[in-house]
Amino acid sequence: MSFKHSQLNAKCINLTVESKRSCPIIIGHSILSKLHDCIPDDPKRKIAIISNQTVASIYLNPLKTALSKDHDVIYLEVNDSEKSKDFMTVSNLLDQLLNEKLERNDIIIALGGGVIGDLAGFVASIYLRGIQLIQIPTSLLSQVDSSVGGKTGVNHKSGKNLIGTFYQPHMTFIDIQALNTLDKRQCLCGLAEIIKYGIILDKDFFDFIDKNKERIKNFNFSKDKELWEKLIHTSCANKAKVVEKDEKEAGLRAILNLGHTFAHAIESVYEYGTYCHGEAVAIGMVAATKLAEKLKIISTVESDKIVTLIHYFDFPKRTKPVDSQLLIDKMKMDKKVKSGSIQFILPTAIGKVISLGDIDENEVKNILRNVVIE
Repeated sequence: MSFKHSQLNAKCINLTVESKRSCPIIIGHSILSKLHDCIPDDPKRKIAIISNQTVASIYLNPLKTALSKDHDVIYLEVNDSEKSKDFMTVSNLLDQLLNEKLERNDIIIALGGGVIGDLAGFVASIYLRGIQLIQIPTSLLSQVDSSVGGKTGVNHKSGKNLIGTFYQPHMTFIDIQALNTLDKRQCLCGLAEIIKYGIILDKDFFDFIDKNKERIKNFNFSKDKELWEKLIHTSCANKAKVVEKDEKEAGLRAILNLGHTFAHAIESVYEYGTYCHGEAVAIGMVAATKLAEKLKIISTVESDKIVTLIHYFDFPKRTKPVDSQLLIDKMKMDKKVKSGSIQFILPTAIGKVISLGDIDENEVKNILRNVVIE
């Protein structure tokens, strides 16, 4: 089934994957109310909206009312927590979908942030071996990162996102207006991923962020509409460019994991309750940059520019005290580990990174002790 979006007053990025299927990413202001116009009418089609109580209290009723005119809409609720990304939640969602007798021509809508997107995407990928999926990301983090590219997954006691699939959404629907409901911490979580794109492959974008950092720090999405539209569109376009070349993370796509080897370990060690993903990524990007500087693969000047920009914003600079070996052990469970060697994405200049393994564990521990841990 193809979705209609040409009549919307919005920008569209067409992400084309290996199967030659186009996965449109729609970006605009106050467009959520127009979603029903994009879905072909079919009163027999069922649409399952998966969300959490916080997001649903704002968006569910108007969305459900609009979609119910032409479709049979059901609502499935999950807890608003990274800890809900587990097999028990997946099993409960599958039970409900089976009870409602959803078929392959039906649709799952992921309405929420990264946790909802990861969960709903994973469920959509395994239910009947694949059901149509629409991502409606409502957090800045999910709008610029997790809703784009088709990664789905759940956590395991051994680490974050260790169980998952690659499953492209049939449409990603980004309404920038939704960001007005976020608190500053949630905004910062998304900003970390925006900065990441500048570091890994787009120096001009990095410079744009640096030039506009005072306005960005205010997170005034209504006043600075054009600024935020550019930040979100450029972020999505950069990620789409990488995913089109390497959908299944065989090589190039790994660059999107800058800072994430450190970040996933931090999140896991602190049991997903102390640091949100973006905060951990910000700490991780600083750690990766300082590790690169220590290994003499990036100049001190470039390293300082990266660290200074990240620290300009109100990210935590270090984690609470913890044994560095605990973080190392978690890193060894990372998905990118090869032959037992932790793989790090490290910047060589602003806009360029490399993947590097076989780094002396003592070097990593020194970074953890001197840069990461308080």
